[in-house]
Amino acid sequence: MSNTYCNEPYRTIHYDHEGLPGPCCTYRGERYTGTDAAEYWNSSWLRDFREQLNSGIKPPGCSNCWRKEEQGVRSQRQEKFAQHGYTRTPQIKELFLSFGNICNKTCNICRPQRSSLIAKEYKQIDRDDPWLQWSLQHKPRLLRSLDKSFSGYYLNSIDDYYSAAASADVIVLDGGEAFITRQCDELLDWMLAQGMTNKTINAVTNGSVRRDQLDKLAQFKQCNFHISIDGIEELYEFVRPPHPWSWWCEQLNTIKQYPIELRYACVVHAFNVHQLPRILDYFIEQGSNFYFSAVNTQPHLEPSVVPDVVLMDTIEQLQRYNLQGKSAENLHNAIQYLQKGVGTDRWSEQFKMYMNTWSKIKGIQYEDYIPWINQ
Repeated sequence: MSNTYCNEPYRTIHYDHEGLPGPCCTYRGERYTGTDAAEYWNSSWLRDFREQLNSGIKPPGCSNCWRKEEQGVRSQRQEKFAQHGYTRTPQIKELFLSFGNICNKTCNICRPQRSSLIAKEYKQIDRDDPWLQWSLQHKPRLLRSLDKSFSGYYLNSIDDYYSAAASADVIVLDGGEAFITRQCDELLDWMLAQGMTNKTINAVTNGSVRRDQLDKLAQFKQCNFHISIDGIEELYEFVRPPHPWSWWCEQLNTIKQYPIELRYACVVHAFNVHQLPRILDYFIEQGSNFYFSAVNTQPHLEPSVVPDVVLMDTIEQLQRYNLQGKSAENLHNAIQYLQKGVGTDRWSEQFKMYMNTWSKIKGIQYEDYIPWINQ
């Protein structure tokens, strides 16, 4: 087995925000240009991609995994291998469906392709802004899709989603925010009408699910939420605007009334480093099913821009926790990720450009939420 082997291309189809299929949700390279699931699954494009990974070649589109592994953080490639092992027999097991970029949040670590509201914020940026020019460098797909993202969009490949859903055991709903799109409702209604209740439904969500949608999800074999929350209490409305903490608490109380397995997902980034111990306490209070991950697409928001004294204090506090099993392993990976940032400030100038740009657009005083900003 090659040291670059990955089982995702053998078991997963991931439709991204443009409706194009690819090997997984962290892949950032050029994708197959058609939308038909069967054509993609049997394409020379996918066969060549698998062969690269089997031959020790690192496709550039997989850079998120390579970068995490270099940082000592467990990558999705490694995570999926631990879960599903080795296979060379292609069989669709998981289908990831992104429903365009329609979203109701402007999270600080997100981007236009994942949020129509963030796209509208980008529209306010002067094209000559130094931060925008730097952030778009070497990202041709972002340049091509940026104007389209500004207005927000649904995908027109829903029929292809239907045909692919029948063959997969696990359907993953993604966005934008899947639960505020009409296509998500249409797909759930169609699957229930077809009697596909033997499927497992997973959702990557910010918690914006309605009670009638929860009623539908409860009819499936199993339902799991990978629920994003990377700031609590006073920090929540800053990292995941525009909703206040009270909104989150109300949504969570409603979700907990249904037989849905919850996993709390926290992306570790510059804005929440100082609050990570409190966030971890909150996750443990909620049941300990949590997952810390590294920020992928915005290196100027990595923990390395945080002052070393703040990083070291957080690391020291996190090392005091006595967890078991996967929780302990995940926390260990998060600590390693923070340790990689100590003594490294190569993104500090870009971080300052980011803050200068967004403070004007969002009308946010960063120092009101981030205690180390002026250190």
